[in-house]
Formats: sequence, C-alpha cells, structure tokens
Amino acid sequence: MIKGEFWKFEGGIMNDFYTALNYVNKRIYEPNDFTVKSVLEEKQNSKYGAGIFRLSSRTIRFRVAI
Repeated sequence: MIKGEFWKFEGGIMNDFYTALNYVNKRIYEPNDFTVKSVLEEKQNSKYGAGIFRLSSRTIRFRVAI
C-alpha cells in the first residue's frame, strides 16, 4: 500500500468508521447471525475511524486500520 492511500474495496474506499463497519457487518457478522447494535462513532478519534458498538452481548471497540 502506498502511504496515505486508504484500504480500497469493490464498493469504494474504506476510510471511515461507518463504511468499514458496514463492510464487516455485511461480510462477517450478518452471515453468522450476529447483531450489531448501539453503534457510536468516537468523534475525538474520527481520523482513525474509531467507534464502539454492541455485538450480541459484547461491547466492541473498532478501529479502521489503514
């Protein structure tokens, strides 16, 4: 990967929390019957694509790695 380039996928560029979470949800969580709830982007860490959500009975802290 070239420095400064974001992770690309067939639907566009994955450079923010909601885009990355949607991608992971459609590809991994939904097919395995996991439910994502209480999604909240961490505004203070938005440049990292950071957020928190509930997955079944667990709290997940999520970061976009670019």
